[in-house]
Amino acid sequence: MSRIHLRSNTLVLWLSLSAAVAAAGLGVGCSSSDSNDAGGGGASSGAGKGGKSGGGAANTGDAGDSSEGGSDTSSGGTGGSDVPSAGGGGRSEAGGGAPTGDAGTPGEGGAAGSGDAPDPAIARTQALIASLTPITRQCPACHQANYAGLGIWKNITPDETNGIGTWTDQQIKDAIHLGVDNEGGELCNTMERYAFSESQLNDFVIFLRSLPANSKKITSKCVNP
Repeated sequence: MSRIHLRSNTLVLWLSLSAAVAAAGLGVGCSSSDSNDAGGGGASSGAGKGGKSGGGAANTGDAGDSSEGGSDTSSGGTGGSDVPSAGGGGRSEAGGGAPTGDAGTPGEGGAAGSGDAPDPAIARTQALIASLTPITRQCPACHQANYAGLGIWKNITPDETNGIGTWTDQQIKDAIHLGVDNEGGELCNTMERYAFSESQLNDFVIFLRSLPANSKKITSKCVNP
């Protein structure tokens, strides 16, 4: 009986040791697969439910709670965009540093003044005309305030059909200074031959060309005695 009892105790002890060894082996196997969800070597940064993807210092930003199994993406690192992580298969999204907002709309320049400034020659000519005495020597006394003429006094606006729009600069200056038209014919002898300087004549040309064109047709002719 003592031998049977001893063998029974030995069998129980052997079964216990076998169960312990089997349990230890099973524990080692589980620890090798569940120790880190992210796999691969390298330092894992941040804290999620499991380890984050490793593979060196490519990702430095925190990734939140969605890094299980190395399949989710980690954001905000210094690596380039869309580069596979060195860990368990995750992909690193756009790296840090690049601005994401749209560029601001460039400020528009200040509003430019409307129209060109008037030529100083115009003001000089207007002052010259106003200085002529008596008033009958002033151009509007015969050619009217709009310079379109009246009676025998010609239309001297830039109209090309009934004015002086086709005259050259020199022809205009000759009419004022010498009293001849664009064909060399003599103008009315009642029109003064003005002794203006060349500079004043040049200003006169600019002034007359700046006037609004008027299509008024003058048909009366001057008869010189």
